[in-house]
Amino acid sequence: LCGSAVGAALHAPFFVATERTRLCLPGPSHGCPPESLASHRLARLPHALGRYLALTGAALTGPECYALGLATHLCEAHALPQLADALGEGFSDGGEGGAAAGGEGERRLLWRVSRRLSDACVELPPLGGWGEEHALYYAPQVEAAFSRGSLPEVMRALEEGGTEWHQAALEVLREASPLALSLTFAQLRAAEETDCWAAAARAEAESCAAAAATADFRAGAGLLHRSKVELLQAVETV
Repeated sequence: LCGSAVGAALHAPFFVATERTRLCLPGPSHGCPPESLASHRLARLPHALGRYLALTGAALTGPECYALGLATHLCEAHALPQLADALGEGFSDGGEGGAAAGGEGERRLLWRVSRRLSDACVELPPLGGWGEEHALYYAPQVEAAFSRGSLPEVMRALEEGGTEWHQAALEVLREASPLALSLTFAQLRAAEETDCWAAAARAEAESCAAAAATADFRAGAGLLHRSKVELLQAVETV
């Protein structure tokens, strides 16, 4: 999940994640704030994880999305076709899904869908803890650095961190667009302070639209396009 697909997933009534799910927001590395339309949810993640994801482009796995309450269900990827079949039974022919119109009917329908999802999902084997490949493994370090009151303070905390993780995160920020990083940080600060997710999404969309007219965005978009062309050419030669 990337970009506005993140907003679609996080604002949907149900979000099924698998062991293959990756949620990421690489906007600043491409010269633009992440256009997720989910800054309100991201700003409320614990350990300043929302800032970490949006500023560095780091990814969350499916189990992490579920543990953080972003995903409503967790299922093994191989079981998704059966899950889709289970959802389709009775919901497309006016059967079980033919609930009465209005708020009460919608609530009953959502409850039935949730029940079907819970019954059909195949649970993943327990992880036994987060590994170094997970963002949550670094939750204490993320919170210590990215909960600071300004972007320069975040950079300074990473400089003083002294570990490979701190250095890697710092390098990502140094290589990203300074303008996009500043806009992203301000965007999340504003989202933290509002109770209205729609207002946060609107401000995010306006910020991204304005950033799209900048030289940083044009440079980042051009680099991304060239990288995609090179990747496609490499795939064709295999």
